[in-house]
Amino acid sequence: MPLGFIFETTLIPLLITKFFPVPAFRNATIECLTEIAGLTDCPAQYDPVFSALYTEFLTALAALLAPDAATIAACFESDGGEHTLKLLALFFGAFFKAHLRLLETPELSEALNVGLLYLVQKKKK
Repeated sequence: MPLGFIFETTLIPLLITKFFPVPAFRNATIECLTEIAGLTDCPAQYDPVFSALYTEFLTALAALLAPDAATIAACFESDGGEHTLKLLALFFGAFFKAHLRLLETPELSEALNVGLLYLVQKKKK
């Protein structure tokens, strides 16, 4: 698929704002965003789109799931919650592997820390 179809259209905002909040589409949306987040060797002109993808997704995620241990543990108990958390870990891992340098700025350091909190929270025993 040409990169322009991903980065020069409304695909990413639609995935985040329209499909991610809907439980029936949430896991499939995270999988799509993970594929996009893992893209490498993209022209630097798309760096702002990657940064926006990350921050907008983080905002949408925070509206559904706070990055604290109690909320994460409750998600493990819900139907499909554990699978969703695994997909979120894949998203954050893919994004950090491919685009961590974009988040290592003073403006985005807080967003990076929040994403890392989501990644390292664990299920309470």
